[in-house]
Amino acid sequence: MDPFQSAGATRKPLVVIFAGGMIAVATFAGRGIVAASATHIQAPPSRRVSVRLTRVGPLRSSGRPAASLGAATAAGTRSEIAAVVDGRPIPVSRVRDVAVRLAGAGVLDQLIGNILIDQEARRRHVVVPPSEVDMRIDHIRDLMKPATLEESLRTRHMSLEEMRDQIRVQIEFEKLIGPTLSPRPMSHIASIFVSAQPSVAVSEPGRQTHTIAQATAIIDDLRKQLRAGASFGELARKFSDDLATKEAGGDLGIITDVPGAAVSPSANALCADPGFREAALKLKRGEVGVVPMTGGGGFHVITALSTAADHDSSENALYRAAELAAREGQFGLAAPAYIQSLRANARVAVYLGTEVAGPAGVAATVNGRSIPLSQVEDIAYRTAGPSILRHMIDEVLVDQEARRKGIVVTRAEVDAKIRNQRKSMGAVAFENMLRRRNMSLAEYRDEAQIELASYHLVWKSLGPIKLVHVRHILFLTNADVASHFRGAKPHSDSEARALIARMQAELRAGKKFEDLARKYSDDAVSKVRGGDLGVIGPETRFGGTIYQAACALKCGEITEQLVSSPYGLHLIMAVSTEASHSPVENALYARAVDDVHMQELQVFLRPYLQHLRATSKIVDNFAGQDPAPQSTS
Repeated sequence: MDPFQSAGATRKPLVVIFAGGMIAVATFAGRGIVAASATHIQAPPSRRVSVRLTRVGPLRSSGRPAASLGAATAAGTRSEIAAVVDGRPIPVSRVRDVAVRLAGAGVLDQLIGNILIDQEARRRHVVVPPSEVDMRIDHIRDLMKPATLEESLRTRHMSLEEMRDQIRVQIEFEKLIGPTLSPRPMSHIASIFVSAQPSVAVSEPGRQTHTIAQATAIIDDLRKQLRAGASFGELARKFSDDLATKEAGGDLGIITDVPGAAVSPSANALCADPGFREAALKLKRGEVGVVPMTGGGGFHVITALSTAADHDSSENALYRAAELAAREGQFGLAAPAYIQSLRANARVAVYLGTEVAGPAGVAATVNGRSIPLSQVEDIAYRTAGPSILRHMIDEVLVDQEARRKGIVVTRAEVDAKIRNQRKSMGAVAFENMLRRRNMSLAEYRDEAQIELASYHLVWKSLGPIKLVHVRHILFLTNADVASHFRGAKPHSDSEARALIARMQAELRAGKKFEDLARKYSDDAVSKVRGGDLGVIGPETRFGGTIYQAACALKCGEITEQLVSSPYGLHLIMAVSTEASHSPVENALYARAVDDVHMQELQVFLRPYLQHLRATSKIVDNFAGQDPAPQSTS
């Protein structure tokens, strides 16, 4: 187990991660062209990670000499070359450049926080003896077995001495702020989720969704059974619509009002809703309540299996663990404001990334104490470097493969992409985004170019996709999903076929397909539009058989045979096709092409890049580097 990640009942992060505070034992990450691998740089726990396709810097060399960011051989780097991709080198200086640009400000901000805490601890005579640090290190080692702490540190390019120093500052912080924290309310909660929608047009077969009236009746029945002595856990296993918790009898574990402090992901998600959290924590042991989901979607029937003030001794360990988790969460929540208060009363001068001229080789000073520029650069490089280098390797692979396949991204394409981005974000927000990323417009153009090249590569590999503008008429025959279609009642197979035969006769008599769709279709969403499903690709809400049947039709044709889906029987009409449609539909098809391409890109880009990596000769010099034993505070 990795000690820097929380899991199960052993959830005890040893170093709090927060913006503007201590440097946690965690990796920074640059953003790259692999969407699913994007992570944040020391964001507060509540910040959601934005996953999108981007790149970390210009594909070409920045042209800056390595000396401008510190010697290339410093801090454990063994070569001027970070990696070689099919003979094409990626210089260490370029990785360092991007690492400092992306992570340098965050590293410096946290180094400043470390110093402020250290200085405040000394002022208030707070002492952390080495034995306390040793105890925490030993605890980490126990959590990690059979893995070793040294292995984990090596992958993070971090020395044990650095970690010890960070833990010491962490304990100082805990001692400084700990007395101000109050105990939090806690309860052991179980839940039965009853899904409900006023009306559901389409849903997945086999997934239960109730109307409000049906849900209310189920909740009333659950209350009666509970009053009669039924087991809450057994009722949850039988009736709960929450697949993540029903097999555990709806058990959410112990919850509190500290965000993210619960062990269960389901509990953390539910406790993010203030209504749920407050209602659950007000219950006494054995009490039952009903909480509607904020924004709709259903109801939670909840019970307090126990509380912090009223629980059996068998749960003592669980409540102790929950108390520790809540306290850690409180530290994380309180840290930014505490650091800011220290900083407001300190003499802090920042030179890195500003127009303020400072002493040579100094990134900032804190109450007269200097933070060397080389320290910021080295930490940024060692922590952000591996992620940045992986993305740079992917960029080179994309660039080389695009050249090999004759794919050219034109200036007009790049201009259009930037123009659309600026329009969607707003000019001011766009400029602020570049400023936050310390990126010039020219560098952003390079980013857009490599992103477009990756799009074209995936699209070219997958080949052209046929699109069809479709109308349909649905005759619902699946009783399991009937409640998902507003006002619809399922037909037997024979009834549906008789109705279709009558309707086909009306079509032969000259009736319009769209008029019959409004009259007969059980799909309430499309029937008001004459059965219009729009321009569809391979993925439709009714399954792939609709698309396959539509692709065999010419403009204006209607399927002669019935098309079966998990919902029932369909008649399909091709209004037009991508190869044959009126100019009026150009925009409709263009949007559909973009939507389909983006869906495919998200699905196929990662394996495509893995394929390029597997078929290329890549030498990664970073992976074998050892961390430098350097203090960070």
